[in-house]
Amino acid sequence: MLDEKGFKRKRFADLFDSLETKAKAVFGEQINTSERSPLGIILRLFAWGLSLLWQISEHVYNSAYVDTAEGVSLERVGKYIGIKRRGSLPAKGEVILRGEPGTVVPAGFLVGTEANALFATKEELTFNHTRTGKVEIVAVEPGTKGNVPAQTIVKIINPIAGVSEVINPEATKEGRDAETDVEFRKRYDDSVSKIGASTLDAIRAALLDTPGIRSALVEHNDTMAYIKDRPPKSVEAFVYGGDDAKIAQVILETKAGGIEAYGKTVVEAKDKGGNTHKIGFTRVAEVPVYAKLTLTTNFDFPLDGAKRVRTEVIKYIGGQDENAMEYLGLGIGGDVIFSKVIHYAHNIPGIVDIALELSTDGVTYSKNNIPIDKAVAVTDWKKVVVG
Repeated sequence: MLDEKGFKRKRFADLFDSLETKAKAVFGEQINTSERSPLGIILRLFAWGLSLLWQISEHVYNSAYVDTAEGVSLERVGKYIGIKRRGSLPAKGEVILRGEPGTVVPAGFLVGTEANALFATKEELTFNHTRTGKVEIVAVEPGTKGNVPAQTIVKIINPIAGVSEVINPEATKEGRDAETDVEFRKRYDDSVSKIGASTLDAIRAALLDTPGIRSALVEHNDTMAYIKDRPPKSVEAFVYGGDDAKIAQVILETKAGGIEAYGKTVVEAKDKGGNTHKIGFTRVAEVPVYAKLTLTTNFDFPLDGAKRVRTEVIKYIGGQDENAMEYLGLGIGGDVIFSKVIHYAHNIPGIVDIALELSTDGVTYSKNNIPIDKAVAVTDWKKVVVG
């Protein structure tokens, strides 16, 4: 039923009770409606069919609201404020190739890991007398599978004469799976202000809707004096992730006219009239966070509990787990709160007590919060030790 409190689905038991009451009103109170009686079986079959219709009705009702919609219905709700679900992205990185001088390695040359994560070179490479060359690569398949550690891309998939060896000196990054419903809802909440114009929230919402940007914060100086380094009548966007040119273009299109876009990174962007503007913004630094957790557990603690605790901590702080899943976590300016790390670790059953220590250098640990000012806290599965 639908009333001022919303939609309430009738369940099988409720429907059967209604049908049974109606049957007794028609055929008399003595009519047999037990589970084995012909009428009882028929009533239960009708109630089961009606319960399915009520379930469908509930899903239809819920599909109109961001908190309850799922899948395609959730994407359609996002269109009301102009946002779309972010698709999967391929990982990127660099490899060093070794071979004979003069050998030409074409763009699209395939390399990979022992776990069959495949990558293609983005440009042509010709070996010189040093017999080595560095070239950019991109994962063949989008998703977090392409985020692989350093020194793991060692296979040449389509060998050519003159190429003998490949290695990636750094981990590949930026691969991500398609945005989940939970992630989309969070970005929806952050992007509601996008429908505004020229406000700080509107600029931030537009930045968050830009592919590649993981977190953003916008501040301004509305006085006629310098505040620290920030000029009078200016806005400064702090950005984590994304492409410089796209960031500058978004800021130009959303900030108010006559207001300076200030920041340590300055990029030229053009307005619709073709005029060039210098747009500033500031890229935030990453603050590494190390955590040591010593657990006291009981028989309810699962066999993979330590791994699951580590993942819960990474989800809270932000970073990559050992399955190459990337979590945004706290975002820009989010302080790492000591008690909240313990709280999230307790999401795993069977934990009686937790002794926790935090660090930003992996050497000096304490039981204090870690303040993050205009930066992003980042950890990973190697920095979170659970024992």
